[in-house]
Amino acid sequence: MELKSPIEVIALICTPMLRVHTGLWLLPSEIVGHELDEAVRLRIEAIDIRQSLLDSLPQGAHYTGLTEPKLLGLIDAIAQLSGRKDCALVYNVDLLLSRISYFERRRFWQDFFIGLPHRTQGVLIAVPETADEVLPPSDDLLDWSQAHRLAGTTN
Repeated sequence: MELKSPIEVIALICTPMLRVHTGLWLLPSEIVGHELDEAVRLRIEAIDIRQSLLDSLPQGAHYTGLTEPKLLGLIDAIAQLSGRKDCALVYNVDLLLSRISYFERRRFWQDFFIGLPHRTQGVLIAVPETADEVLPPSDDLLDWSQAHRLAGTTN
């Protein structure tokens, strides 16, 4: 499985040649917790998906009612923003994915890979490379790799 650099994936998902402008970055442990700094270094926007979820809740809500469609909807809203940047680094997705079922996670990754065509900006989801339980299955990761939309450490 070939991993591209985040810069290469960002360059690809920001081009009009793709129908779906999404990518996945398997974050090395030393970067986890420093996503905002990495976004600045990569000159892309950083979005904490937890804050997006909280902002979407009605005032006084005690439960999120998190489902795969709701999570994908949050990502879709980000992908349709006309921001200052061409790409957004969305982080803490693993925390939300851990709250939904295996089957919903699987559907989320499939929908994120093919289901958000022609959006305004690229979306690069950052997930710790050690978060095996929430990452796409290995056959799906292979699809990400073959599409050159999978970033990670190459050593």
